Amino acid sequence: PHEASIGVEREYRLQGSEEAATQFRQGDLVEVVLTLDVPEESWYVVINDPLPAGFEALNERLGTTSHVATAYEESVQDWTQYGYNRKDVHDEHVTFFITRLGPGRRTVTYLVRAIAAGSFTALPAEVYPMYEPEAWSRSGSVHCQIEMR
Repeated sequence: PHEASIGVEREYRLQGSEEAATQFRQGDLVEVVLTLDVPEESWYVVINDPLPAGFEALNERLGTTSHVATAYEESVQDWTQYGYNRKDVHDEHVTFFITRLGPGRRTVTYLVRAIAAGSFTALPAEVYPMYEPEAWSRSGSVHCQIEMR
């Protein structure tokens, strides 16, 4: 990898747990934890995380979705409270855009719900500075099992 590449690791945890997991039940709320290892200051960073088919990402901007059960009830004036400038939620992936990332370890998280029973594979998460595609990197893939409730 390029020396400026940002390392990325992904794990799934049952909401409220600190333990990585790959076995879930339909209806479970699952926290996706993306840990970035940033070797040097990076600008205009994109993190793209494909969802396994049995999961649905929650869009906290919608009034119908619990934003980690109103964890952010106070208004957020500073984007750094979330850790990213923008988050786009799609059916098949979640993408984060970060204007500036300082060096060190950083964590970005979001919630998904296990919606369909079966065995699913999450393709690798990707991270790269928009204007330095040679610094592209990715995580490993993950196999998940969702049991019927």
